[in-house]
Amino acid sequence: MYELLFLLLAFDFPPKIAIAPHFWNVYMNTKKSLCSISSLLICCWLGLSFVQSFPAKAVPFQPPAREAPKRTTGGGSRDEGQCLKASSKTNASVSPVLPHTNLGLTIEARPTIFVYVPKTSAREAFFSLQDEDKNHHHQMSVQLPNHGGVIGIQLPYDAPALQVGKNYKWSLVTICGQALEPDNPQVTGWIHRVTPNASLSALNSSDSLESVVQLAKKGVWYDTLSMLAQLRLERPNDSNLAQHWQELLTSVGLSAIATEPVVIVEDPGQQLSNAIE
Repeated sequence: MYELLFLLLAFDFPPKIAIAPHFWNVYMNTKKSLCSISSLLICCWLGLSFVQSFPAKAVPFQPPAREAPKRTTGGGSRDEGQCLKASSKTNASVSPVLPHTNLGLTIEARPTIFVYVPKTSAREAFFSLQDEDKNHHHQMSVQLPNHGGVIGIQLPYDAPALQVGKNYKWSLVTICGQALEPDNPQVTGWIHRVTPNASLSALNSSDSLESVVQLAKKGVWYDTLSMLAQLRLERPNDSNLAQHWQELLTSVGLSAIATEPVVIVEDPGQQLSNAIE
């Protein structure tokens, strides 16, 4: 008899044969229960879809209580003229992509350093890295994009590793003419490598938005920015990642350049990678 009940439920038509009233009640109650469960499942699916349409949680950067060495004079351009033109949209000149302290932390031996360079006629810049005692650590030429934007400069594998616990000053000089000149536009910033403990190392090896969030909470600026930029390169049509990038830069006072294109210089002396428009 119960086989008949399941057949009726499966094909959803009223019984055309005479059956006991008790069996009919069981049939109708079971049908109502199945309809209720189906409605609940549909509502849950719609609810999940609705939630997923919103951006994931923001990237709340928490700058550490650490300042750049006192001998620094700030990160702005030494000369805004010549070959650099501030964008009419941002009105921003060449500047380090750093918090207001002009210092960022990293756990990487060879991190990616970010600089905003407005549209320029220059095709090349000179990058240098020195320790706090002004000893040269690494120097190289950097190819510049045709348009302005945030440029990520990856230190190459042949560059000496940054030592844990030391401050390093980096400089980017835009070569406006045929050769490097003393009055070429220059921008500077500082970097400090911290001990890569187990939890931070695990985060840095996992290329995910959750890792970006955790690195930001721990105040590791360079790696937060680098990982989020890499995610944007891999998923250029992800509007949530673009929003996270804008929120991150805005949180440290860089709203003027938060929507500018991003270019990662994979091989500083040779070529540029794909840009994020």
